[in-house]
This record gives sequence, structure tokens and C-alpha cells, in this order.
Amino acid sequence: MLFSQDRSLIDNSDQTILRVAYNFGGPVSFYNPKRNLKGTNYLFDDWENFGVIKSKDNKDFLVRNININIDLNTIQTKISNDSIFDYDLNNIEKVTINNKVYKNIYSEKGKRIYEVIFESDEFSILKGFETKIIEGTPNPMQNRASDAIVRNKSYFLKTGVNIIAFRLTKKKILNLLNKDSVKIAKLEQYMKSENLSYNKDKDISKALLQILILDK
Repeated sequence: MLFSQDRSLIDNSDQTILRVAYNFGGPVSFYNPKRNLKGTNYLFDDWENFGVIKSKDNKDFLVRNININIDLNTIQTKISNDSIFDYDLNNIEKVTINNKVYKNIYSEKGKRIYEVIFESDEFSILKGFETKIIEGTPNPMQNRASDAIVRNKSYFLKTGVNIIAFRLTKKKILNLLNKDSVKIAKLEQYMKSENLSYNKDKDISKALLQILILDK
């Protein structure tokens, strides 16, 4: 695997952990689960994820064992069975994990990590995540003997510094094109020709990229 001069690889050795701590200044915490819960408050089910951290001074750091803690709103690397490194998000522009882009974005509700579905100068479509605990029940008909952590997702529209709830529907997506009949016709034709769905974020990302960016 080749790396440019502006790229570093975090392999969880003492030396590389010290290097990333110097760049991102995060603490190391110790993992000690207090409750026996099914599920996880992490975005990914396991830690076997590779990612690229782009710093605000435009340097890329290739990392492994990376995950997103939804409840704590932080990006972490697992460096041993019982210790986790927290990144300082103030020094990070974006993180790409498993080919998906995540940003810590500020709004009137504070800062929160979102997956970036689509981003342009005019607007961005974001996916946010949250967790809740579903209490277990002894009722065998419900098959829920233990408490469980459930992850939920929701979509948002960002314009300027404003972030509002958003639904992936044909009407909502077409409204983003400001009644531009040419762009609307191109988007509808592209969605139809590629057999894409207005309800799937990966399809919307592909179509808007094609129409609004690649078609300039």
C-alpha cells in the first residue's frame, strides 16, 4: 500500500498513537460496559473499518479500527481490548469510513456528526443517527428478554448554517432544484433511465451529483 507524503498510517502502535495524538489531541478512554445490552451505540457493528481523516490543514491520515460513537458524538479508534482513542474533532475537516463521508457540523442545535449524502454550494443532504434503549420483557411472544440498543437514522437538509428535518421523497428532492425546469427534467429522466429510487440516499446522491455537478 502506497501513501503520499501527506498521509500517515495509524497501526495502533505506541509510536503512531503518539503521532495521531499530536495531530488531533484526543484523550484515551477505557472501555468498561456497565450493562448487559444487546446492540451497540456505535455506528458500525465492529471495529474492522478503514478510514481517511482529512485535517483542516489538508493532510490525510489513513486509520484502522475506526468507529463513530453515536451517543458521545465522537470518532474513535480502538487501540486495545479495553482502551479507545478519541479524536479532537475541532482539527478534522471530514472523515471517510468505508467510502462514506462524515462531518462534524455545527447548527443552532450544537455540533453533531452527520453522514454527508450530497453536498453543494446551495444545500447539503445529511443523515443523522441516534440511539435509544428498548426495555426487555419476559413475554416470550415478543422475543425481547434483554434490554437492547436500537440505532435510528433520519435525514436533514442544510442550507447555510440552518439544518432542518428532511424526507427523501420525489417532491422534496425536486423542490431543491428551485423550479429549474431543465434540471428537473434531467433529474427525472436520469432517475428513470438508471432505475433509481427517490427513497434511497445512495441513488439520490448519484443523481444529484450527475445533474448538479457533473452536468455543469
